[in-house]
Amino acid sequence: SGVFHNYLFNLDYMKSLFPSGTPFFHWPCWGAEEFDYANFNGVKNIDFFLSGAVVPEYQYRGIFNRMLQNDCLTHKVVNTFGEGWTEGITTNQDYYNNLLSSKFSPHDGGVFGRMVPRYFESGLARSIVISPDLGEEMKRNGFVNEENCILFRRGNDPSYIFNTIEKFDQEKLSLNCYNLVKERHTTSSRIRQFLETVL
Repeated sequence: SGVFHNYLFNLDYMKSLFPSGTPFFHWPCWGAEEFDYANFNGVKNIDFFLSGAVVPEYQYRGIFNRMLQNDCLTHKVVNTFGEGWTEGITTNQDYYNNLLSSKFSPHDGGVFGRMVPRYFESGLARSIVISPDLGEEMKRNGFVNEENCILFRRGNDPSYIFNTIEKFDQEKLSLNCYNLVKERHTTSSRIRQFLETVL
């Protein structure tokens, strides 16, 4: 009697596949409890953590990598691009240890504006999101530039952000994003949203 959809991308097409009047419910990704910084006993000893597949849709992943390679003398950068972290327990553990240990989380939801899980995982891990602005989906999910993340216009060169990273209020950004995800984008939030919708 209804459709839960993960992203806004291609929503009109999805609606065309179902009878007119079928209700659609936005069901974004979320941050699972293992990313909760409140339960983390380590330290933030990684400046920038990069991960994910380098494919044309996510054009800024490669750009961030090249930029940070040139800056490796002043910042600790961990780059697991292309390694894949879903094959087993060891690599999953490495992924969330790296994310929880990182101060900044530069990544890209892609040219289609999809908020992939890492946006929410980063917030819960208090790793500050640096991203091209993904538009409407990001607004709906409560991500606001220089309030709880650092955004730039797609197509722009983001090097100015990395060159002046110290000017950002890291405590405010990481705490605000943590609170946003904790309140609206955890597993329990999605369960509550589902139950409120179907009951």
